[in-house]
Amino acid sequence: MSHERPGDRIKALRGERKLTQEQLSAAARISIGFLSDVETGKSNIGADKLLDLAEALDVSLDYLMKGEAAKAEQKDVPLELPASLVRLAVQVGLTVNQARRLLSMQQQIVGFRHDNKSTDLESFDWNALHKSVKDLIQ
Repeated sequence: MSHERPGDRIKALRGERKLTQEQLSAAARISIGFLSDVETGKSNIGADKLLDLAEALDVSLDYLMKGEAAKAEQKDVPLELPASLVRLAVQVGLTVNQARRLLSMQQQIVGFRHDNKSTDLESFDWNALHKSVKDLIQ
């Protein structure tokens, strides 16, 4: 079976993890019908919902989008949020999950850049990133 579309990869991962559509849709906070439509290619999925599914399936957003990144980026290591991101989270009232999403988005963006492989997370402009993606992390 080919896993060329995000929906194909989602369905395959759901099967590997022995999850029902009901279980995965609840974990990703989407409807069962929408999940079914995405898996069958009847509906496209936005970045915000794709990120929810990536977190629920414990894979990278990159893998769901392109099928290229490490398939099982396990989250066994505790996530450490940079102090500058924590300050922004407190200032604008972000939840821990929203701050994690912001960090994940930043890491995805930096991962696509070939000219800047390492970014100092303390000096990163979290406020600018938050302003540009705040609707996606709500």
